[in-house]
Amino acid sequence: MGDPSHNSYAQMAWFGERASLWSNTFASTQACWGNRAPVYELHNAQWRPVKGNQFGDRSITMLAHGSRKSWSGNIAFNDQHTEFVTSPDPQQLVWTFPGLGGNPTSMTLPDNLFHAEHDHNRAPISEHATPVSGTDGRGVIYRTTGAGGTGALDQKNNYLRPIARVLPGENGKIEAQIWID
Repeated sequence: MGDPSHNSYAQMAWFGERASLWSNTFASTQACWGNRAPVYELHNAQWRPVKGNQFGDRSITMLAHGSRKSWSGNIAFNDQHTEFVTSPDPQQLVWTFPGLGGNPTSMTLPDNLFHAEHDHNRAPISEHATPVSGTDGRGVIYRTTGAGGTGALDQKNNYLRPIARVLPGENGKIEAQIWID
């Protein structure tokens, strides 16, 4: 198989539940491409780079636009506009999580571009912020499970990461190695 592919930018997955987003939706809130970013964790309802980690607050991706303490970068959206944003969860980019706030209330919150969250309840999906065996120490293997699934590739909210490899999985499912640096 060789080394994983390298990409200077992060992209939305073009398979799984997000495949339908790769079309002419012209949605100004669907991020398609952007600068790479570190691994984030939800801490006291705020996103922050994972502390003390080579893929988190020590990631080289923090330096793309100069700061070692916070991420900023360019994001391209499905309506063909681009923006320079200074946080992983821009205030103008929101997602409605129907499972938050108690029934029947839902909550609309800024959507983190770089962390896979469950569409329904915002629960973070683990990115294994340490080198993972079998992934060249660069990321995690995600698999599609199908509509209504709970995996990172089964959601439709914004999620941008470089994709190192895409392979056919068992029973027609897709397996992808997400590259994190």
